[in-house]
Amino acid sequence: MGNASERVLGNFLNAGDVALYRISDMANDNVELLRLGRRIQWERKKQGFSQNGFAADCGLNRSYFGGIERGERNVTFAVLCKICNGLHCDIANVTRGIPRISFARRTGNGL
Repeated sequence: MGNASERVLGNFLNAGDVALYRISDMANDNVELLRLGRRIQWERKKQGFSQNGFAADCGLNRSYFGGIERGERNVTFAVLCKICNGLHCDIANVTRGIPRISFARRTGNGL
């Protein structure tokens, strides 16, 4: 096993197992980011804010903010604080149930 990727793959049954493992993790991350983004989008629309205006009020680029709402961006805590401040809501309410409790228990992650 010469290169680093071969050494890493040596810990698994075959390369296909590694790909499935990584895709599964990425898919779960994307689902959670999408859930968060959709909640933010729903609340923004409920309050009557346009995407462009809301992003500007939060000091965010509209394109970046759109990526958050589509679940394409892994939002930082600081940015989430800005968004929740703009929505006049608590971060705990926006993130409640993300990740799903059953998912967190199944993977062994603590809450």
